[in-house]
Amino acid sequence: MMTVKEDHLIFESSEDYKNAVKATTQMDLEELNTWQSQRGFKSFTVEALNRYYSFDFENAKNEQEINQFINDNSDYLELVERDGELYLETKYHNYSDRFLYNEDQIVQIGNRLIKAFPKGKLSTNVQNIEDLKSITEQDFNRLSENTEELGGNYQLFQNQGNIINSRMGYCGTSQSARSTSNRDRTLSEITMKDNSPSGDLEYTFRVLVRPYKKTMFVWYHCTRTISANWNYSAWVITGNGYESVGASHPGLTRSATHIEQEWTYDALNGGNHGGYFYDIYVCGDTPSTAPAVIDCD
Repeated sequence: MMTVKEDHLIFESSEDYKNAVKATTQMDLEELNTWQSQRGFKSFTVEALNRYYSFDFENAKNEQEINQFINDNSDYLELVERDGELYLETKYHNYSDRFLYNEDQIVQIGNRLIKAFPKGKLSTNVQNIEDLKSITEQDFNRLSENTEELGGNYQLFQNQGNIINSRMGYCGTSQSARSTSNRDRTLSEITMKDNSPSGDLEYTFRVLVRPYKKTMFVWYHCTRTISANWNYSAWVITGNGYESVGASHPGLTRSATHIEQEWTYDALNGGNHGGYFYDIYVCGDTPSTAPAVIDCD
């Protein structure tokens, strides 16, 4: 069950929250606007996308016009450098639950509040909402380096989680591939994490395929017919030691700005935890480029 209170979403259980994550990552912008309007809720990321797609990159007169647009919307958009090239993204674009946060970057699951920051998340009890609202990005970064400052009611989750580093002969915790043809590009990514501010200790796996178009100095989102299929296997630490987990999809095709899928594996039972991929195949394809293929074993 999901309700709205004081402008933020409240999920009765972590299962309700996960279902909403799965549903919203499959929606296009029109569907997202309808979804939030029907609930009397304003999503930070939906607003960011509305601003993003309001700009006509193809007909921009010069770099100054593009930079002015980005600067005017710097609370919502950011330039991200990858391999020496610039991509325009919405803030918090790496969070699969990004559509569930309000303008204060807050969502509630059960009796716990979660606030998102660029480098991680904070979780606390509902009675601390005003204190949580007042915590800035600078505060979060300081607390990340000195967790002893955290009160007993707070939990801090950094983006990298506690995943074990890549081992020789294995595929690490993230892989990406890109395929480029002139001004078109297709990007495929797969990641794994082992923390969850929803309160459940679990492993999270995410596949993303996104097409881009380039104008002047920046790669930006575009709509294409996207096809994707994937298969992955990973070792994870559970209460019973190492276990092998994985998932696959024979093929998914749709006209969209991206294809995104996330899975969770409830496997933690206290003590040490972590993991790494040992077999990955992800193929993202669009008509504009050759397939962007991740193949690691």
